[in-house]
Order: sequence, then C-alpha cells, then structure tokens
Amino acid sequence: MAARRQSVIENRPRRAVDPDSERVAATRARLLGAAERLFLKKDPESVSVRTINSAAGLNPGAAHYHFGSKQGLVLALLEDRLRSRLHVFSDIAELEAAEVVNLRDVVGLAVDPLLQLAGGSPRERLWVRLLADAVRRDADSTFADAAFSQDRWTALAIRALPHLRPAVVRRRWSYAVSLLLAVVEGPVDRANLVDFLVGGLSA
Repeated sequence: MAARRQSVIENRPRRAVDPDSERVAATRARLLGAAERLFLKKDPESVSVRTINSAAGLNPGAAHYHFGSKQGLVLALLEDRLRSRLHVFSDIAELEAAEVVNLRDVVGLAVDPLLQLAGGSPRERLWVRLLADAVRRDADSTFADAAFSQDRWTALAIRALPHLRPAVVRRRWSYAVSLLLAVVEGPVDRANLVDFLVGGLSA
C-alpha cells in the first residue's frame, strides 16, 4: 500500500506556479525578497541567480524552477510589488470602459505612477530601474498578469488616435515608453513631459 501511494505521488506533475500551493507561494516569496534585498545593495546586473538562491536559503536550482530565469524572477518581482501599490490598474479599466478615450488621459496614467515611484523610497526607485531595464532588454517583456500588458495601453492609444493606422500607434507608443523610462529617474517636469509625449504620439 505504501509503495502504491508513493508511486501515485511521484507521477503527479510538478506545478511550480500553482496558486493554491502555500508552500510554493512561500518559496517564491522568499526568492523575491532575497532578490530585492540584494538588488538594493548591489547593481542588479551583477547579482547572480546562484547568489539569490543562496540568500533565500534554497537549492541552486530554485529560482530557475519557479521563474524560469533571472529575467522571469525580475518580472515576477515587479508584478508582485507594483500590482497592490499603484492605482493605475483600476484606472486603466475605467478608461477602457469609457466611450471616448482622450490621449492625454492615457499618457498621464502611464506617466504619473512612474513619477510617483521615482520620487519615492529606495525600494520604489529600484522598481522603476528594474522596469526600465526589463523594457530596454525586451520591449515585449511577458508578464503573467494581463494588467501589465503593453497591448492594453496600445489599444487605448489606438482608440484615442483613430486618424492613425494601428501599426503606427503601436510603434510610436513603444518609442514613448522607452523615452519615458529613460528620463523618469531624473528631475522631470511632468507637464512638459506629457505635452512632449502627446505631441509625438499624435503628430
């Protein structure tokens, strides 16, 4: 009987991202916490996955098992930290439900949370840096949470710019995001930044 029970358990698929598993959630939280602490002390680029695993008190393959790669861990960290702290995700839903979408509202909604973080605590400034690095590395970075999807933002911009072809709007939005992330960590005049982005998108 014991041998049969062991066989059944061993044949079950391993689901590292099972949201119902408290053990998995706790392990992922340990990895994210360890990574964040290390990133605050050192250049994130210089922090290895092995170091993160060690700081979390886990085996050398833990981060890859749970997140697939260091980039996957960073994206998961951003989702975990930002989802519950920024109003943007409820506000974007309101814009999506509106009959008419104003481009300045879309741009402002993208700009304001980043400016808020960039002027916040060391942890918040770290998140902005990680987000900027992730987008620079891969403009189409894949987040598990659809709230972070570039498609949601470009869909709004397309509605706000019906005179432009969708492909043009998508390309311009990508440029706008890259510019925004490049300047947001320094002193920024919010009004001028929004005017510049709106002008570039709608020209």
